[in-house]
Amino acid sequence: MEEIIKTIKYLSILSVLITFTNYSFSQISGKCMDISGNPLPYINISVNKSSIGTVSDENGFFNFGENQLQKDDTLVFTHIGFASQRIPYKNNSKVNVTLISLKYQLKELEISASGLIFKKEIIVGTKANSDNVVLNFKSKHLGTEVGKLIKIKKGKAYKVQKVYLNISQLDYASSSFRINFYNATMNKEIESVRENYIDIIKEVSKNGLVEIDVSDRNLIFENDFLVSIEWISFTENKLLPSKIEPNIYFNSTVFSGPLYFRSNNLIKWKKDKSRYNVGLGIHLSVKY
Repeated sequence: MEEIIKTIKYLSILSVLITFTNYSFSQISGKCMDISGNPLPYINISVNKSSIGTVSDENGFFNFGENQLQKDDTLVFTHIGFASQRIPYKNNSKVNVTLISLKYQLKELEISASGLIFKKEIIVGTKANSDNVVLNFKSKHLGTEVGKLIKIKKGKAYKVQKVYLNISQLDYASSSFRINFYNATMNKEIESVRENYIDIIKEVSKNGLVEIDVSDRNLIFENDFLVSIEWISFTENKLLPSKIEPNIYFNSTVFSGPLYFRSNNLIKWKKDKSRYNVGLGIHLSVKY
């Protein structure tokens, strides 16, 4: 059994994980703003028809590293609540982008009780606190996501209270994640647009159990859904030797998959079922 665990950890690191790369040079940089000139944090910036992407920082600034872009590429700026913006890349080194907020014309609403009664609180998903099995994002770019499918019995509903994940290794001084929720269709396809309209951001600066309280977000699901971790920012660890590429490893377990992932929010979700079916070690506290 010990040899199997060692093999699984080896496969997890070499077959599943792709380490992050920090780019020293900027090919293109810029800032995301609203029409009033206020910075827009954590905007997804994707390269059309490509797996390349990034995310603006808390002050709206972004950059793509050297040799990431081609002259015919188009940058697509997206965020819930804003109209998407497409800008062709033409060897320009700097670009400022203004995103326009969407306005909706609502008809008269009739408000009534949903009829859902949540009787008790349970834990769903995968608890993982051992370093024997670990996994990571499958892309080196900000904006990449990994997720776990949460299944719900027919006729039941979950109201999400808290999200838990366990970080085995954090080589950055700090890193921030956005927690996203997506509905799954009847044939288990994951929708591309998330259900939570307000960002759920968590900054982490050490290894161990991470708890995110979402009880005030009214996240109610009556069908299967995906919960994901999106990597949106980091602060370099100056104590880390320069020859070592920094990594983020999440605890996991065998037979907890499949793992869902995507490199930016313009591409479809992919499903990875490894040899030992290692999935994302994340669990939720839900009212049932």
